[in-house]
Amino acid sequence: ETLNGGSYYDYYQTSDGRWLAVGSLEPKFWAAFCQAVARPEWLARGLSLDPAGQQALKADIRQLIAGRSLADWAAIFAGVDACVEPVLTTAEMTTHPHTQARNLVVNVPKPDGSQQRQIGQPLKFSAAAPEYRHVGPRPGAHNQEILQAAGYTPAEIAAFQAQGVLGS
Repeated sequence: ETLNGGSYYDYYQTSDGRWLAVGSLEPKFWAAFCQAVARPEWLARGLSLDPAGQQALKADIRQLIAGRSLADWAAIFAGVDACVEPVLTTAEMTTHPHTQARNLVVNVPKPDGSQQRQIGQPLKFSAAAPEYRHVGPRPGAHNQEILQAAGYTPAEIAAFQAQGVLGS
């Protein structure tokens, strides 16, 4: 349960409506968290397995995090090894230094010769670089085959199409 929403592991909303992820489950990370937020009295509470105590601690963390902006929290936790990170927007993620350094957003060729940005292969191997040959099929490209394999008749599939169930 500790890794599935127990304890204080969660996302907390900041004063500007953004989110901060707190995953400080190991004692050393929890201690760093408590020190960074100037709440040393929370140290013992964070190690408790009592569900009611955990929920009370979560409420206290929620209230604390809600008192500052995401930028404030990012500055507080910069350089602190506490497993606390801002939840980034897609635009922020694509320009983040870690994303760039790991080449996690790549340009992939399309059949018309243009390129499409998409998520790159996160697993990196020293002897085998990933190859990006083409983008995936357009949404719905295999509707007919999938629906036929699921037992739908051509007439039923045509009706789905006429009703707009399958998109455009």
